[in-house]
This record gives sequence, C-alpha cells and structure tokens, in this order.
Amino acid sequence: MGRIGGVAGFGLSVVTPLIVCVLTAVWLMNRYDVGEWVLICAAAVGLVSSGCGAYRAIRAFLRDEARRDAEKTQQPLMPKRDTNEAWHVPPEDSQKLE
Repeated sequence: MGRIGGVAGFGLSVVTPLIVCVLTAVWLMNRYDVGEWVLICAAAVGLVSSGCGAYRAIRAFLRDEARRDAEKTQQPLMPKRDTNEAWHVPPEDSQKLE
C-alpha cells in the first residue's frame, strides 16, 4: 500500500506544478489581456518545477529503498536471548571450574 501512495505522490508532484502554472497564465491572459508569451513562460516554469519535484520524489524513493535493503541484510550483533531463561554454565565449562 505504501508504494501505491508513493506512485500517487510522484504523479501529483509532477502534474500539479504544471497545471497550476498554466491555469495561472490563462487567468492572467483573460484578466489583464496580456499576450500569449505569458502562457509559454508559465509552461516553462511549470516544467522546470515538475522536473525538480520528480527528482526529489525519485531521490527520496531510492533512499528509502536503500534503507530497507540495509535493514534486511544487517545481522544482529548478538542473538536474542529468552528473558525467562535462567543463567547457567554449560556442562563442559562446569567441569573446568571444579
């Protein structure tokens, strides 16, 4: 489920800046009667912003995957001991102590 959210977040980070910039440019063209050059500039800014967002999203995804892989391959330093187990001396060591 987490990866589906990551893909959705990636899609939003790519599409949203471009749509917002283009809609803002269309609003400016209708409201203030500026030329079509505003739409071209807004599209360029939106594409650059989308590229930066995609780069950040991919970098974060790869960093998380590397962290997960490192956690899977990391060996525990000491085996886990049962806390209910009593301390005892192994039989071969008990003969050396006598």
